[in-house]
Amino acid sequence: MKIFIDFDDVIFNTKRFRADFEKVFSQFGITADIFRKNYYNYSPNKKSFSAKTYFLEKHLAVIRKHVILTSRNLKKVSKLF
Repeated sequence: MKIFIDFDDVIFNTKRFRADFEKVFSQFGITADIFRKNYYNYSPNKKSFSAKTYFLEKHLAVIRKHVILTSRNLKKVSKLF
């Protein structure tokens, strides 16, 4: 027997988490626009496929292309999560 538990928006409020997450990034000079455009803008995510997977490290790497972040700030953001 296999049991599947879907945490997104059932037990875990994904929308609120993402909004709070965006606020944390804004404290480091990352605009909401850059945060949102790059939330899933990396591999293995594909624009043609609706299911996406979030990776903090990959998200930070893509954001780093748009915003100058010091290594110290990147470590602070990473430690928050």
